[in-house]
Order: sequence, then structure tokens, then C-alpha cells
Amino acid sequence: TMKSAKQQQLQQQQQQQRQQQLQQRQQRKTPHYRCIPPRSAVSRSRTAPVAILTRLRQMVADCAARDMFRVPQHTALERNIYALQQVLTACERIQTTPIPPIYTSHTSRLLIFYLAFL
Repeated sequence: TMKSAKQQQLQQQQQQQRQQQLQQRQQRKTPHYRCIPPRSAVSRSRTAPVAILTRLRQMVADCAARDMFRVPQHTALERNIYALQQVLTACERIQTTPIPPIYTSHTSRLLIFYLAFL
């Protein structure tokens, strides 16, 4: 009975250790933040997408610090965020490029002739 009592005590200690480890993992893996940046951050930023990308980078860095994913996953996420930023930059460039007045006048004339001959 002496061995069985020691075995039970050892099993209880191992179970307690497992529970503590599980609780520690859960505490590390549950960051408490909102996914969308607060309105103040968005309004201070030049554009909302830039603020969201910045917050996304912060969230990825926070998750990496908490060991929520491995280095290759972190690298892949950073690459994807960078690619998204490049696309955003290209779209902003297109949006802010002025259209020459001659193009708009020719386009409007062409549209009027097309609609007139339908």
C-alpha cells in the first residue's frame, strides 16, 4: 500500500503540474485587444487602411512575443502584410493621380457620340 500511496501522490502532482502548464499556455495565448484600431488612431492616421495595417503589425508582433506561432509563420505573416501594404500604396498612387482635362473632354465627347448613334 506504501507504493500505491506514493504512486497516487506522484500522479496528483503530475496532474497539478499539467494543469498549471495548461493555465500558463492559455494565459499567454489570450491577448486582450480589439482587432480594429480605435477611432482616435484611425482619425490621427492619414488613412484608415494605414492605421489598420499598423495595428495588424502590432498584433502579429504581440502574438509572436507570446509564442503563439513559430518563426516561419511569423515571417510569412510579415511578408503578407508587406505585400498588402505595397498594394495599398499602389492604389493610393492611382487614386491621387490627377486626370488631365483633355482626357475627360475626349471621353465625354466619345460617350455622347456613342449614345447618340445607338
